[in-house]
Amino acid sequence: MELLSPGNLNPQTINTDTLTILKALIPAHRQLAELKGVVKSIPNEKTQYRAV
Repeated sequence: MELLSPGNLNPQTINTDTLTILKALIPAHRQLAELKGVVKSIPNEKTQYRAV
């Protein structure tokens, strides 16, 4: 597999539908969803300490 460098990042030459990318997308999507859930559980400092 060829490494990507700024010189060869032409969108017309990169095949984004490869099986390897699609297989990696599933666990990455799950991990992102889990991270979003964790972030939502962190209290927002601005809502905790409102100025009166």
